This record gives sequence, C-alpha cells and structure tokens, in this order.
Amino acid sequence: MSDTIRVLIYVLRWSIRAFYVCGVSLLFLTPTFASECGKSPQTLTVSLLIFSSAQREVFEEVAENFSNRCPNILVNYRSTDDEGYKLASEKWLRANPDIDVLLWLWSADLKMLVSDNLVEPVTDLWQERQMQHHREDIKTFITYDHQQFAVPVSMGFWGLYYNTELFNKLGINRVESWGDLLHACKVLARNNIVPVALGTKEKWPVFAWFDYLNLRMNGLSFHEKVMTGKVPFTDERMVAVFQQWKILIDSNCFLGNAEQYTDKQVVPLLFRQQAGVILSGNYVISQLPEYMRMSIEFTPFPSVYDNVNKYEISTVDYFIISSNSRNKEIAKSFLRYISSEGVQAFINERIDHLPVHPNAEISHSELVKAGSQNLSSANGLVQYFDRAVEKVYYAPFMTILVDFVSDGDVEKAIAQLEALRKNVFSVDSELR
Repeated sequence: MSDTIRVLIYVLRWSIRAFYVCGVSLLFLTPTFASECGKSPQTLTVSLLIFSSAQREVFEEVAENFSNRCPNILVNYRSTDDEGYKLASEKWLRANPDIDVLLWLWSADLKMLVSDNLVEPVTDLWQERQMQHHREDIKTFITYDHQQFAVPVSMGFWGLYYNTELFNKLGINRVESWGDLLHACKVLARNNIVPVALGTKEKWPVFAWFDYLNLRMNGLSFHEKVMTGKVPFTDERMVAVFQQWKILIDSNCFLGNAEQYTDKQVVPLLFRQQAGVILSGNYVISQLPEYMRMSIEFTPFPSVYDNVNKYEISTVDYFIISSNSRNKEIAKSFLRYISSEGVQAFINERIDHLPVHPNAEISHSELVKAGSQNLSSANGLVQYFDRAVEKVYYAPFMTILVDFVSDGDVEKAIAQLEALRKNVFSVDSELR
C-alpha cells in the first residue's frame, strides 16, 4: 500500500471520527435533575491511569461535558502512568479525602480494599435501569457480601497482532494453530526478524503467555483453580504447559534481550517489520500510528488442543468511590453518567476499547471489531492473571515466569512456583 493511500485513509478516518464525536457530544448536553448536581460549587477529583494521549483527551472532554450538565461541578483529574498508579491509588484511598473517584483495574485487590472499608458501595446504582442488562460475570467481579463496589466503564481483549505486509512478503499464513505459530517463528527467524516481540522489563506482560497456554491446554475451570492455589505445579498438566512453552523458547521465538524492553517499546518493532507478532491487549491499538493500522491484523491466540473449548482473556476497567470522599453523592452522579450507553460509546470509540453497556455502539476500528467478535465467540472469559489474584501471589509469580522465558528451565520454574503456592496459600491441596 502506498504512503499516499495510507495518508488519505488516515484523513478519512479522522473526519468520520470527528463527525461521530461531535454528534455524540451533543447527546451529553441533555438536562439533568438539579438534585444530581448539587446547588453549591464543588470540585470532584477523579484519579486516572493514563496509557495514551487519546485516553487523556477523551476524559478531558467527558469532564467538560459532565460540567455542562452540572455547571456547579468542576471535574479535576489526578493522573499517573501505569507503573505508579496502583501504589499511588491505594495511598490515596487510605489517606487522601480529596480523591473522590478512582479508575480501578484489579478485582482481587478490590476485595481487600472493601474489607478495609476504603471503598464506598454503589449497590443502589446497580439497581437502576441502565445497569440491569450488564453481564453477570462482570458484576460478579466487584460483588462482595451481596453488595457492588464499582461501575464498569471499559472492556479489553487480548490476542495476537501481526504485520500482514510482512507475513505476505514471507509467505506466512494466518496463525490459527500451535503448528502455525511454530512455523511462523521459524520463517521469521530465518529472515533475521524477531518472531515474537515480548518485552519483560515490566514483567507483567509475560502473564499473557501463561494465561493463554493454560487456558488452551487445560481449560477455564482448571485455570481458575491454578489462580486460587488449588493445583500443585507438579501436576502433570501444569508441567505440560511449561514444556509446551519451552518449545517456543528453544525455537528462539522470543526477543533475545526482552528484559531491556517495556511492553510499549516493542510495538514499533511490529510496524517497522522488525518483528512479526506481539501478544497484547487492545490498548496496543492506540500505540499504532493511524496510517499503519491497515497493515496490522488481530487474531485469537492459537489453539493447542482441539478438544479444549476456546476461553479468552477480557479485562474490565471500573470506577470506584473512596469511602473517605466528601462528595459521595456527586461522585455517584458522575458514575451514573459514565455508565450511560452514549458516554460509554464515546469513551471507548476514542480509546479502542469495548463499552461494557450492552446497548452502546462499539468502535468503528476493524481491530476492535475483530476483538469484539472473538470475545462473543468465546466459551468463557477470565481476567488477566495480575487482576484476578492478589499481589502477594502475582508479584513473585511473574518474576519466576520472566526467568523461565530467559533460561527455559522447566524443572526450576515448577519447583519455584510450587514453593510459592505453598507459601502463599499455606495448603498442599491437590486437584483430584
């Protein structure tokens, strides 16, 4: 595809997007009850984890649109990057009454915060009409003692992203099976191209490979038992996962100096044709230059065993209200606004995520549409490993996995993970 055509497509897409944004923005200016907005001037402080400029911009527009509905309320954002957000937000919840609403990603740690009375219940919002048709599993993630403590705003999806121009040039077909992936690795390596761009400097990206291999080989129920410490890593099914993974490692499929790259730093390798494939969440779409998106395709993680159902990773982002907030009613008004189908469509169109509201229109991006179709065809969904388990388990777990990707030592990884399981869960339970 010529550069001229790419630029024309780029301009056309942004023209359509601008029209869409203007149309949706007008929907946000509808009147609201004065009781929702309060009578005196107030500032609502919302914390955000910022992963792209598009996300920052759309939430600034959301703040402006909300203030147009509620002129007495000024929305002020407190933001930080991915690496520092979780630590900062936990400190804010415990000690900063000026933080009212927080973007929250970790359903397992939410339970701990609820137990410490740091998160305000929003059960009343879940009883309102616009929340009645949400997926039950999404509601389950944030329900404790029959109460709900968060409102979802976005869904993500995971899978392989590959450079179609590069694949076509090298005669590589779409990666649908484990054999396809191994073949692609061999062809790419033979042409001095990194087969799989995996950056492990931040460690957490390695969980995607563990999650998917275990899901594709052993299924969702087994994977959930692994996450809750109910399966010993010496179980032959767990050993098989690492042996299968070792095949990729021994075939030099992964980036040789992976520990020097963050998750974001490997993305340019893909669109510069220096790498063939990355396994990533849909947040990567916002990191692709607009004119290059036509050259990148999404495909599900390949099957390993034909007799195992297809289960997918789907992350859900929520908003929570701090129990220390002095503006709880206004905070609920903001969450009610965020949960509406029009606002969810507006936000997620811009950040290439999926809205959680079942009636909200999804993004026009072909990559997002492909991811949405993949989730729709799944037999079940699971949260990403470091969202579904507590930090005491996942932090040392991911260090062991990063070492394994580097040395391919199955026996050592199994021994370390089993010792970790016994230490964290204080049990020696076996799956019968």
